[in-house]
Amino acid sequence: MEKLITKRLGIRNMTDADLVFIKSLREDEVCARYQRWEDNSEEHIRELIATHRHDVLLSDTEIQRFLISMHDGVPIGTLTLFVTPKEDCITIGITIASLHQRKGYAKEILTAVLDLAEKYYPTLDLIALIHPDNIPSIRLFEALGFRFQLHAESINSLVYVR
Repeated sequence: MEKLITKRLGIRNMTDADLVFIKSLREDEVCARYQRWEDNSEEHIRELIATHRHDVLLSDTEIQRFLISMHDGVPIGTLTLFVTPKEDCITIGITIASLHQRKGYAKEILTAVLDLAEKYYPTLDLIALIHPDNIPSIRLFEALGFRFQLHAESINSLVYVR
């Protein structure tokens, strides 16, 4: 698949050097507030990096994880894609470090990811699962053309579809 680069950002694979950033992101109360991360241990994050260090964006691998970084390589967030053609959807998860929030980075990178997803998987729905209290994410995904579908009470998430 294509390399994804925007005006200010890029998507890249995780490396061992990203351990400290990913751990700090997961321990940041602002970022973790609406996430369902169960294990933030260094060991788990090392396994996560090892498992996903060679992921290919929008390939047929079901779970794909990437780092979002500035052009100088500085990481600002993470992107997770669950590509499930059998369920007719791609579920998108994004976390931007609190220091970099409210600067348009999430919208910038998601716009590019969504365009690419629709190019390679035009028949699949694009899904976002958003905590009901996460108003900034709700507004972001609505601005990106997602519409509220339902409240999945079992995981306390609003399901948005595009």
